[in-house]
Amino acid sequence: MNGEGMMKKSLKQMVRSGELAAGTFLVEFVTPGIGHILAGAGCDFAFLDMEHSGFSEETVKAGLRFLEAGGIPTLVRIPSREAHDVARIADIGAEGVMLPLVGSLEVARAAVAALKYPPLGRRGVALRIAHDNYRAAPAAEALATANERTVLILMIETAEGVEQAGAIAALEGVDALWVGHFDLSASLGIPGEFEHPRFREATRRICAAAKAHGKGLGRLVTGEPEARQAVADGFRLIAWGGDAWLLQEAVAAGVGVVKGMRVADGHDRAEEQHAAGRIPSPTSIPVSEKKEEVHRRQVTGAKLNEKWRVGAAHALYRETGDFYMLLERFPGALFDTNGYVFFATEDEYLNCPHLIRGARLNVRGGIASIPGYIRVKP
Repeated sequence: MNGEGMMKKSLKQMVRSGELAAGTFLVEFVTPGIGHILAGAGCDFAFLDMEHSGFSEETVKAGLRFLEAGGIPTLVRIPSREAHDVARIADIGAEGVMLPLVGSLEVARAAVAALKYPPLGRRGVALRIAHDNYRAAPAAEALATANERTVLILMIETAEGVEQAGAIAALEGVDALWVGHFDLSASLGIPGEFEHPRFREATRRICAAAKAHGKGLGRLVTGEPEARQAVADGFRLIAWGGDAWLLQEAVAAGVGVVKGMRVADGHDRAEEQHAAGRIPSPTSIPVSEKKEEVHRRQVTGAKLNEKWRVGAAHALYRETGDFYMLLERFPGALFDTNGYVFFATEDEYLNCPHLIRGARLNVRGGIASIPGYIRVKP
Protein backbone atom coordinates (compact mmCIF):
# COMPACT_ATOMS: atom_id res chain seq x y z
CA MET A 1 0.00 0.00 0.00
CA ASN A 2 1.23 3.44 -0.79
CA GLY A 3 -0.07 5.82 1.86
CA GLU A 4 2.63 8.38 0.91
CA GLY A 5 0.43 11.25 2.01
CA MET A 6 0.42 10.01 5.61
CA MET A 7 3.80 8.34 5.98
CA LYS A 8 6.71 10.57 6.96
CA LYS A 9 9.25 8.29 5.31
CA SER A 10 8.81 5.11 3.29
CA LEU A 11 10.55 1.88 4.18
CA LYS A 12 12.66 2.26 1.02
CA GLN A 13 13.77 5.71 2.14
CA MET A 14 14.66 4.42 5.59
CA VAL A 15 16.81 1.66 4.13
CA ARG A 16 18.57 3.95 1.67
CA SER A 17 19.16 6.85 4.04
CA GLY A 18 21.30 4.91 6.47
CA GLU A 19 19.68 6.84 9.32
CA LEU A 20 18.64 5.10 12.51
CA ALA A 21 15.03 3.88 12.46
CA ALA A 22 13.25 2.21 15.37
CA GLY A 23 10.17 0.00 15.23
CA THR A 24 8.72 -3.04 16.91
CA PHE A 25 7.80 -6.66 16.24
CA LEU A 26 4.16 -7.78 15.90
CA VAL A 27 3.58 -11.47 16.53
CA GLU A 28 0.35 -11.53 18.52
CA PHE A 29 -1.79 -8.38 18.26
CA VAL A 30 -3.02 -6.97 14.96
CA THR A 31 -5.96 -4.78 15.94
CA PRO A 32 -7.65 -1.81 14.26
CA GLY A 33 -5.84 0.66 16.51
CA ILE A 34 -2.35 -0.81 16.19
CA GLY A 35 -1.10 1.73 13.64
CA HIS A 36 -2.07 4.70 15.78
CA ILE A 37 -0.75 2.99 18.92
CA LEU A 38 2.67 2.52 17.33
CA ALA A 39 2.62 6.02 15.86
CA GLY A 40 1.85 7.40 19.30
CA ALA A 41 4.80 5.43 20.66
CA GLY A 42 7.09 7.03 18.07
CA CYS A 43 7.70 3.95 15.92
CA ASP A 44 9.21 4.51 12.49
CA PHE A 45 8.18 1.09 11.16
CA ALA A 46 6.60 -2.23 12.10
CA PHE A 47 7.85 -5.77 11.61
CA LEU A 48 4.78 -7.97 11.06
CA ASP A 49 5.56 -11.66 11.44
CA MET A 50 3.92 -14.60 9.71
CA GLU A 51 6.62 -17.18 10.40
CA HIS A 52 5.89 -17.71 14.09
CA SER A 53 2.54 -15.98 14.64
CA GLY A 54 0.05 -18.12 12.74
CA PHE A 55 -1.29 -14.96 11.09
CA SER A 56 -3.16 -15.70 7.88
CA GLU A 57 -2.81 -13.66 4.72
CA GLU A 58 -6.25 -12.21 5.39
CA THR A 59 -5.09 -11.04 8.83
CA VAL A 60 -1.97 -9.50 7.32
CA LYS A 61 -4.00 -7.77 4.62
CA ALA A 62 -6.17 -6.11 7.27
CA GLY A 63 -3.17 -5.42 9.50
CA LEU A 64 -1.38 -3.55 6.74
CA ARG A 65 -4.37 -1.20 6.44
CA PHE A 66 -4.46 -0.71 10.21
CA LEU A 67 -0.77 0.19 10.20
CA GLU A 68 -1.14 2.41 7.15
CA ALA A 69 -3.83 4.35 9.05
CA GLY A 70 -1.19 5.33 11.61
CA GLY A 71 1.39 6.11 8.93
CA ILE A 72 3.58 3.13 9.84
CA PRO A 73 5.59 1.54 6.98
CA THR A 74 5.61 -2.22 7.44
CA LEU A 75 7.78 -5.16 6.51
CA VAL A 76 6.23 -8.62 6.55
CA ARG A 77 8.20 -11.78 7.25
CA ILE A 78 6.71 -14.63 5.28
CA PRO A 79 6.91 -18.23 6.56
CA SER A 80 8.83 -19.62 3.58
CA ARG A 81 11.14 -18.77 0.71
CA GLU A 82 8.64 -19.78 -1.98
CA ALA A 83 8.03 -17.45 -4.93
CA HIS A 84 4.24 -17.63 -4.59
CA ASP A 85 4.44 -16.49 -0.94
CA VAL A 86 6.68 -13.57 -1.88
CA ALA A 87 4.39 -12.39 -4.68
CA ARG A 88 1.18 -12.94 -2.75
CA ILE A 89 2.28 -10.86 0.24
CA ALA A 90 3.45 -8.11 -2.10
CA ASP A 91 0.09 -8.19 -3.89
CA ILE A 92 -1.87 -7.67 -0.66
CA GLY A 93 0.16 -4.57 0.08
CA ALA A 94 3.36 -5.34 1.98
CA GLU A 95 5.84 -2.54 1.47
CA GLY A 96 8.70 -4.74 2.61
CA VAL A 97 8.95 -8.52 2.22
CA MET A 98 11.34 -10.48 4.43
CA LEU A 99 12.46 -14.06 3.78
CA PRO A 100 13.75 -16.26 6.62
CA LEU A 101 16.81 -18.52 6.59
CA VAL A 102 18.41 -17.29 3.38
CA GLY A 103 21.66 -19.17 2.96
CA SER A 104 22.49 -19.08 -0.74
CA LEU A 105 22.78 -16.75 -3.69
CA GLU A 106 20.28 -18.90 -5.62
CA VAL A 107 17.57 -18.32 -3.00
CA ALA A 108 18.31 -14.60 -3.01
CA ARG A 109 18.04 -14.40 -6.80
CA ALA A 110 14.74 -16.28 -6.76
CA ALA A 111 13.40 -13.84 -4.16
CA VAL A 112 14.27 -10.83 -6.30
CA ALA A 113 12.59 -12.44 -9.32
CA ALA A 114 9.45 -13.21 -7.29
CA LEU A 115 9.11 -9.70 -5.84
CA LYS A 116 9.93 -7.56 -8.88
CA TYR A 117 7.96 -7.05 -12.08
CA PRO A 118 9.67 -7.30 -15.47
CA PRO A 119 12.26 -6.34 -16.52
CA LEU A 120 13.79 -6.80 -13.03
CA GLY A 121 11.90 -9.99 -12.19
CA ARG A 122 9.10 -12.39 -13.07
CA ARG A 123 6.31 -11.43 -10.69
CA GLY A 124 2.88 -11.96 -12.19
CA VAL A 125 1.21 -8.68 -13.07
CA ALA A 126 -1.94 -7.60 -11.22
CA LEU A 127 -2.84 -3.92 -11.15
CA ARG A 128 -5.55 -1.86 -9.45
CA ILE A 129 -5.52 -4.15 -6.41
CA ALA A 130 -4.34 -3.69 -2.81
CA HIS A 131 -0.64 -3.10 -3.53
CA ASP A 132 -1.30 0.01 -5.66
CA ASN A 133 -4.31 1.22 -3.68
CA TYR A 134 -6.64 0.28 -6.54
CA ARG A 135 -5.43 3.25 -8.60
CA ALA A 136 -5.46 3.25 -12.37
CA ALA A 137 -2.21 4.10 -14.15
CA PRO A 138 -0.45 3.24 -17.42
CA ALA A 139 0.94 -0.28 -17.11
CA ALA A 140 4.60 0.61 -17.59
CA GLU A 141 4.36 3.37 -15.00
CA ALA A 142 2.54 1.12 -12.51
CA LEU A 143 5.16 -1.64 -12.78
CA ALA A 144 8.05 0.78 -12.40
CA THR A 145 6.40 2.39 -9.36
CA ALA A 146 5.84 -0.99 -7.72
CA ASN A 147 9.43 -2.05 -8.37
CA GLU A 148 10.71 1.16 -6.83
CA ARG A 149 8.44 0.96 -3.79
CA THR A 150 8.97 -2.66 -2.70
CA VAL A 151 11.78 -3.54 -0.32
CA LEU A 152 13.39 -6.98 -0.17
CA ILE A 153 14.95 -7.93 3.16
CA LEU A 154 16.77 -11.23 3.50
CA MET A 155 17.44 -12.86 6.85
CA ILE A 156 20.95 -14.14 7.44
CA GLU A 157 20.55 -16.60 10.30
CA THR A 158 22.64 -19.66 9.46
CA ALA A 159 26.34 -20.43 9.18
CA GLU A 160 25.78 -20.92 5.41
CA GLY A 161 24.19 -17.49 5.19
CA VAL A 162 27.19 -15.90 6.87
CA GLU A 163 29.50 -17.47 4.27
CA GLN A 164 27.31 -16.16 1.44
CA ALA A 165 26.53 -12.75 2.97
CA GLY A 166 28.84 -10.82 0.67
CA ALA A 167 27.42 -12.35 -2.52
CA ILE A 168 23.84 -11.93 -1.30
CA ALA A 169 24.39 -8.28 -0.36
CA ALA A 170 25.95 -7.56 -3.76
CA LEU A 171 22.82 -8.73 -5.61
CA GLU A 172 20.74 -6.01 -7.31
CA GLY A 173 17.24 -5.99 -5.90
CA VAL A 174 18.28 -6.93 -2.36
CA ASP A 175 17.69 -3.89 -0.17
CA ALA A 176 18.74 -5.05 3.29
CA LEU A 177 20.10 -7.91 5.36
CA TRP A 178 18.51 -8.81 8.67
CA VAL A 179 20.33 -10.82 11.32
CA GLY A 180 18.15 -13.50 12.91
CA HIS A 181 20.16 -13.62 16.10
CA PHE A 182 18.60 -16.64 17.81
CA ASP A 183 18.63 -18.86 14.73
CA LEU A 184 22.14 -17.73 13.90
CA SER A 185 23.44 -18.57 17.37
CA ALA A 186 21.74 -21.98 17.18
CA SER A 187 23.24 -22.64 13.74
CA LEU A 188 26.67 -21.81 15.14
CA GLY A 189 26.16 -24.32 17.97
CA ILE A 190 25.96 -21.65 20.68
CA PRO A 191 22.20 -21.01 21.15
CA GLY A 192 21.52 -17.76 22.98
CA GLU A 193 25.22 -16.95 23.50
CA PHE A 194 25.23 -13.57 21.80
CA GLU A 195 28.55 -12.47 23.30
CA HIS A 196 30.34 -15.63 22.16
CA PRO A 197 33.29 -14.90 19.84
CA ARG A 198 31.78 -17.03 17.06
CA PHE A 199 28.53 -15.09 17.15
CA ARG A 200 30.30 -11.75 17.31
CA GLU A 201 32.50 -12.69 14.33
CA ALA A 202 29.49 -13.85 12.30
CA THR A 203 27.72 -10.56 13.06
CA ARG A 204 30.81 -8.61 12.05
CA ARG A 205 30.94 -10.40 8.69
CA ILE A 206 27.27 -9.78 7.94
CA CYS A 207 27.58 -6.11 8.86
CA ALA A 208 30.68 -5.74 6.72
CA ALA A 209 28.91 -7.32 3.74
CA ALA A 210 25.95 -4.96 4.00
CA LYS A 211 28.18 -1.92 4.41
CA ALA A 212 30.43 -2.88 1.48
CA HIS A 213 27.45 -2.97 -0.89
CA GLY A 214 25.45 -0.08 0.54
CA LYS A 215 22.61 -2.24 1.81
CA GLY A 216 20.44 -1.73 4.89
CA LEU A 217 21.03 -3.72 8.04
CA GLY A 218 18.49 -4.68 10.69
CA ARG A 219 17.88 -6.82 13.74
CA LEU A 220 15.58 -7.22 16.74
CA VAL A 221 16.72 -6.22 20.23
CA THR A 222 15.17 -6.77 23.65
CA GLY A 223 16.93 -4.24 25.85
CA GLU A 224 19.13 -1.15 25.94
CA PRO A 225 22.54 -2.88 26.14
CA GLU A 226 21.64 -5.03 23.14
CA ALA A 227 20.38 -1.98 21.25
CA ARG A 228 23.56 0.00 21.94
CA GLN A 229 25.68 -2.89 20.72
CA ALA A 230 23.56 -3.21 17.57
CA VAL A 231 23.92 0.48 16.72
CA ALA A 232 27.67 0.30 17.36
CA ASP A 233 27.84 -2.71 15.01
CA GLY A 234 26.19 -0.70 12.22
CA PHE A 235 22.54 -1.78 12.41
CA ARG A 236 20.17 1.01 11.44
CA LEU A 237 16.79 -0.79 11.36
CA ILE A 238 16.14 -1.71 15.00
CA ALA A 239 12.99 -3.53 16.11
CA TRP A 240 12.51 -3.11 19.86
CA GLY A 241 10.96 -6.15 21.53
CA GLY A 242 7.66 -7.69 20.54
CA ASP A 243 4.03 -6.91 21.29
CA ALA A 244 3.29 -9.91 23.53
CA TRP A 245 6.51 -9.61 25.54
CA LEU A 246 6.27 -5.85 26.01
CA LEU A 247 2.68 -6.11 27.22
CA GLN A 248 3.51 -8.92 29.62
CA GLU A 249 6.47 -7.05 31.12
CA ALA A 250 4.50 -3.82 31.54
CA VAL A 251 1.59 -5.62 33.18
CA ALA A 252 3.95 -7.59 35.44
CA ALA A 253 5.55 -4.35 36.61
CA GLY A 254 2.18 -2.80 37.42
CA VAL A 255 0.87 -5.91 39.14
CA GLY A 256 4.06 -6.00 41.18
CA VAL A 257 3.40 -2.43 42.34
CA VAL A 258 -0.12 -3.33 43.45
CA LYS A 259 0.99 -6.48 45.23
CA GLY A 260 3.61 -4.49 47.12
CA MET A 261 1.17 -1.89 48.44
CA ARG A 262 -0.04 -1.60 52.03
CA VAL A 263 -3.82 -1.78 52.17
CA ALA A 264 -5.95 0.75 54.06
CA ASP A 265 -6.52 -1.44 57.14
CA GLY A 266 -2.78 -1.90 57.64
CA HIS A 267 -2.92 -5.56 56.67
CA ASP A 268 -0.59 -6.33 53.78
CA ARG A 269 0.97 -9.22 51.99
CA ALA A 270 4.30 -8.96 53.82
CA GLU A 271 2.51 -9.50 57.09
CA GLU A 272 0.54 -12.41 55.62
CA GLN A 273 3.72 -14.08 54.45
CA HIS A 274 5.49 -13.37 57.72
CA ALA A 275 2.62 -15.04 59.56
CA ALA A 276 2.98 -18.01 57.23
CA GLY A 277 6.68 -18.19 58.08
CA ARG A 278 7.81 -17.32 54.53
CA ILE A 279 9.76 -14.13 55.36
CA PRO A 280 11.37 -12.84 58.58
CA SER A 281 9.82 -10.10 60.66
CA PRO A 282 10.78 -6.56 59.55
CA THR A 283 13.41 -4.81 61.64
CA SER A 284 12.17 -2.42 64.30
CA ILE A 285 14.69 0.28 63.33
CA PRO A 286 12.69 3.45 62.49
CA VAL A 287 12.71 4.48 58.84
CA SER A 288 14.54 7.76 59.50
CA GLU A 289 17.31 6.02 61.45
CA LYS A 290 17.53 3.29 58.83
CA LYS A 291 17.95 5.89 56.09
CA GLU A 292 20.78 7.54 58.00
CA GLU A 293 22.45 4.20 58.66
CA VAL A 294 22.33 3.14 55.00
CA HIS A 295 23.65 6.54 53.93
CA ARG A 296 26.48 6.45 56.49
CA ARG A 297 27.64 2.94 55.75
CA GLN A 298 27.15 3.08 51.95
CA VAL A 299 26.54 -0.65 52.32
CA THR A 300 30.23 -1.25 52.83
CA GLY A 301 31.38 -4.49 51.28
CA ALA A 302 28.25 -5.07 49.19
CA LYS A 303 29.17 -7.17 46.18
CA LEU A 304 27.75 -7.34 42.68
CA ASN A 305 27.08 -10.83 41.41
CA GLU A 306 26.91 -10.67 37.57
CA LYS A 307 25.23 -14.03 37.19
CA TRP A 308 21.93 -12.64 38.47
CA ARG A 309 21.72 -10.04 35.72
CA VAL A 310 18.67 -11.03 33.64
CA GLY A 311 19.07 -14.38 35.32
CA ALA A 312 17.24 -16.50 37.82
CA ALA A 313 15.83 -13.61 39.86
CA HIS A 314 14.42 -11.91 36.77
CA ALA A 315 12.99 -15.13 35.42
CA LEU A 316 11.23 -15.73 38.71
CA TYR A 317 9.88 -12.19 38.86
CA ARG A 318 8.65 -12.28 35.27
CA GLU A 319 6.93 -15.58 35.93
CA THR A 320 5.27 -14.64 39.21
CA GLY A 321 5.38 -10.85 39.62
CA ASP A 322 6.06 -11.65 43.28
CA PHE A 323 8.85 -9.74 45.02
CA TYR A 324 8.24 -11.60 48.25
CA MET A 325 9.07 -14.84 46.54
CA LEU A 326 12.32 -13.21 45.40
CA LEU A 327 13.07 -12.41 49.03
CA GLU A 328 12.47 -16.01 49.95
CA ARG A 329 14.53 -17.45 47.09
CA PHE A 330 17.33 -14.85 47.22
CA PRO A 331 17.67 -13.79 50.86
CA GLY A 332 19.59 -10.59 51.45
CA ALA A 333 19.09 -9.28 47.92
CA LEU A 334 18.11 -5.78 46.81
CA PHE A 335 17.35 -4.92 43.18
CA ASP A 336 18.35 -1.75 41.35
CA THR A 337 16.82 -0.21 38.21
CA ASN A 338 19.11 -2.12 35.89
CA GLY A 339 18.03 -5.44 37.30
CA TYR A 340 21.23 -6.18 39.19
CA VAL A 341 21.06 -7.94 42.54
CA PHE A 342 23.18 -6.38 45.26
CA PHE A 343 23.99 -8.48 48.29
CA ALA A 344 23.89 -6.20 51.32
CA THR A 345 23.81 -6.82 55.07
CA GLU A 346 21.38 -8.64 57.30
CA ASP A 347 19.82 -5.34 58.31
CA GLU A 348 18.93 -4.48 54.72
CA TYR A 349 17.48 -7.95 54.27
CA LEU A 350 15.34 -7.68 57.38
CA ASN A 351 14.07 -4.31 56.20
CA CYS A 352 13.28 -5.45 52.65
CA PRO A 353 9.50 -5.66 53.22
CA HIS A 354 9.59 -1.96 54.14
CA LEU A 355 11.72 -1.12 51.14
CA ILE A 356 9.33 -2.81 48.76
CA ARG A 357 6.14 -1.21 50.08
CA GLY A 358 5.31 1.75 47.85
CA ALA A 359 8.24 1.12 45.52
CA ARG A 360 7.81 1.96 41.86
CA LEU A 361 8.97 -1.01 39.80
CA ASN A 362 10.44 -0.88 36.33
CA VAL A 363 9.57 -3.31 33.54
CA ARG A 364 12.54 -5.54 34.22
CA GLY A 365 11.57 -6.15 37.82
CA GLY A 366 13.90 -3.62 39.45
CA ILE A 367 13.04 -1.00 42.05
CA ALA A 368 12.91 2.32 40.23
CA SER A 369 12.29 4.45 43.33
CA ILE A 370 11.69 3.85 47.01
CA PRO A 371 9.81 6.63 48.84
CA GLY A 372 11.73 7.64 51.96
CA TYR A 373 14.82 5.60 51.17
CA ILE A 374 18.17 6.02 49.50
CA ARG A 375 18.65 3.49 46.72
CA VAL A 376 21.41 1.09 47.73
CA LYS A 377 24.55 1.35 45.61
CA PRO A 378 27.53 -1.02 45.68
